Amino acid sequence: MFWFRQHARYWRIIILVLLAITFIGPWGYDLLDVPAPYDCSGSSFRVNDDFCGMPLPGVWAVLTSFGLVFVTLLQGDSSATFSILLIRVLFGLFILVTPLPIFSSLFLLAPGENPWRVVRHVKVWVLAVVGGMDGFLGFSLMRGLPPLPVWGLWAYVVLAPLALLMEVVLLVGGRRVGE
Repeated sequence: MFWFRQHARYWRIIILVLLAITFIGPWGYDLLDVPAPYDCSGSSFRVNDDFCGMPLPGVWAVLTSFGLVFVTLLQGDSSATFSILLIRVLFGLFILVTPLPIFSSLFLLAPGENPWRVVRHVKVWVLAVVGGMDGFLGFSLMRGLPPLPVWGLWAYVVLAPLALLMEVVLLVGGRRVGE
């Protein structure tokens, strides 16, 4: 356990790099109307008989969810009930917290020791796990996406709880060693 605590900075850098890779990877897809007799070109893949999917990176998913929140709040939808509007807003807000661990990790890697930084970092990871699960349910399960074309989202969903677990172990282990 001591070696893990001793190399915490390197573990956090590795997590930060992996987190950046997950946001570069695809989280969803844009539907392209391509009839069945024709093949999907380039990086697109066949979604169903008449559509190909063009992968969209996680950064794009976060930015579009940001727009979704504001459009839903400003414009609204006359056919939607309050509960549907609330679900759309909450979905967009939870997706917005997914990139927060990047900034929190950068602040944590800055020079200077402050135990409250670590506590805040753990709180940010808790929000990120919730946001990642929200994105997973919203982007992947609701659309029936196969796992391989949206590997960035799947990697985030796996990485966020593991990083949270690592930070909790470091926080609890650090308190025991320091006492």
